[in-house]
Amino acid sequence: MINIESLRKVNDTNRLVFNSNLSFEIEKNDDNSSLDFDFDFIAQYRSVDKKNSFYFIGNTSHEKTNNIEISNSGMGHLRYNRHFNDLVRGEIFFQMQTDIVLDLKSRTLFGTGPRFDLLRKRKLRLSLGSIYMLERERLIKDISHNVIYSRWSSYLTIFYYFPEKKGKFSTVTYLQPRFDKFEDYRFVNLSELSLNMNSKLALMIKMEYEFDAAPPKGINQKNMDFKVGLKVIL
Repeated sequence: MINIESLRKVNDTNRLVFNSNLSFEIEKNDDNSSLDFDFDFIAQYRSVDKKNSFYFIGNTSHEKTNNIEISNSGMGHLRYNRHFNDLVRGEIFFQMQTDIVLDLKSRTLFGTGPRFDLLRKRKLRLSLGSIYMLERERLIKDISHNVIYSRWSSYLTIFYYFPEKKGKFSTVTYLQPRFDKFEDYRFVNLSELSLNMNSKLALMIKMEYEFDAAPPKGINQKNMDFKVGLKVIL
């Protein structure tokens, strides 16, 4: 998954915004070689009256060791927000995802529901969402697994800018039970910390934790990913 909140622009004066993050690592010696590549982006557009917002978000991540594929995932996300007032907005989204670590050939999502901006300050934002989500899932190993579920996706987001432009922190937590089987749920937390070392360089710390109460056969219930890197600010 991708931390959408970390890519949103807090500056409400810009109608059109593009933001992206790119990181890669190549290591090679006599006996071993490894490649780690991550790329994500967001294109954001707001109407003149600031009541309509459109987001297109993408992410891809690849990791190989000695030409053996360790991870390979990708996601595309299209979202529309309608601002009704300072507290409530409506959301509609469509998403496609693939991930070999989760044995996921494809997961297609369609969702809609309200988002409540509980706190909306220049440095701190707090939002709560409650979404109906239709999910279609297909697996890599079990080709007979082609299911459609309805889920309730509730989420909490926190976005904070440190004083004096020292950095920013964002976190989003999802809880996604099935409507017909509440014990089948997913819990996900995506957090990101960016600390500005100077005007051109920032330290990036990312953490992703996912718990699936009913994962596909042979897949772990818990998955955690932790990354540290540097970001060049152009």
